[in-house]
Amino acid sequence: VSNPRATPMHGMPLALRGKSHRQKKIIPIIIVPNAATALINIHNAKDFLEDGRWINPGEKRKALAAANGGKLPREESVIISSKQLVKPQEQAQLGAKFDVFKVTD
Repeated sequence: VSNPRATPMHGMPLALRGKSHRQKKIIPIIIVPNAATALINIHNAKDFLEDGRWINPGEKRKALAAANGGKLPREESVIISSKQLVKPQEQAQLGAKFDVFKVTD
């Protein structure tokens, strides 16, 4: 009878057992204030980080509410592209490549 603890898989997490050693995709998280008066919040962060365009949070909330029948949608988080946020040469210096970032409040 073989000892299951003697196998190399014993110390491995269950998620990795029997699978190739693929690198897990990492999505960095940017936390913004959950305040209507904050200069950057969940509503205008995408415009600011992706396009470099700051929009007054109050104006952005009004525009979002108008586009949704008068009701402001509650966004738990938004995913943004990192093309404008982290340049490829900076990603190489960091030793990681991030395709997207998650912004949450």
